Amino acid sequence: MKNIRVVSLFAGCGGLDLGFENAGYDVVFANDIEKSVKETYEENIGEILIKDIIDIDKKTEIPDSIDVVLAGIPCQPFSNAGSRGSMEDDRGSLFLQVMEVIDIKQPKVVVLENVRGFLSAKDDQGISMPERLANDLDSHGYNTYWKLLNASDYEVPQNRHRVFIIGIRKDVDKGFNFPEPFLNKEGLTVGSVINLPYPNNEEEEHWKLPPQALKIEGFIPAGGSWKNVPYEELPDRLKRIRDDMKRYHSPNFFRRF
Repeated sequence: MKNIRVVSLFAGCGGLDLGFENAGYDVVFANDIEKSVKETYEENIGEILIKDIIDIDKKTEIPDSIDVVLAGIPCQPFSNAGSRGSMEDDRGSLFLQVMEVIDIKQPKVVVLENVRGFLSAKDDQGISMPERLANDLDSHGYNTYWKLLNASDYEVPQNRHRVFIIGIRKDVDKGFNFPEPFLNKEGLTVGSVINLPYPNNEEEEHWKLPPQALKIEGFIPAGGSWKNVPYEELPDRLKRIRDDMKRYHSPNFFRRF
């Protein structure tokens, strides 16, 4: 299957790409703007271009004869933890950059992934994002299928809900059905992962928390979150959210087991 060529946009550290590689696909181009993902991506998959997608020459820098385009569009415009600016948000408009790649390279299949909030988000015209996206892909020659999936239904020990949108070029589309969930979730627990031996007998390495996180974590009890931190101890960005919880949909981050 290595002749099935994949382009990955907003690749991050390569979680989606690695799945395609493991399934036998050939990721021939990957891009992200975040410099910190480069080491992880290239350790596990291969070369990645660290560059703003707006500055990429879609015709010359991205290979031709592409079968699949992957795009994990930045989720902040559609996340319940953000202000949900949708397509009015500059990050939401990055979808237009993806459409430009699709127009130029004409892949057979497009795979988009985003957070659950994408389903209820609207564009600047008040159209729901799934409908907006389906309309756009339809006008560019693609039939669209989408569904909210939970990673734990597919043998991953994590409750991670994500919307997957599949666009299939109309001239090759024969219909698409999302795979049925695995009903047996035996062993899909945190403990089943924590208790596994480390690869290659390597020692565990933890990220060190930055000073700001170290400061506020001392106020968070077991089962608590940033909402337990006294207002005067919060950094300015969290004070802004605390001051207008309704706008930010009462986000509950910095949670502690």
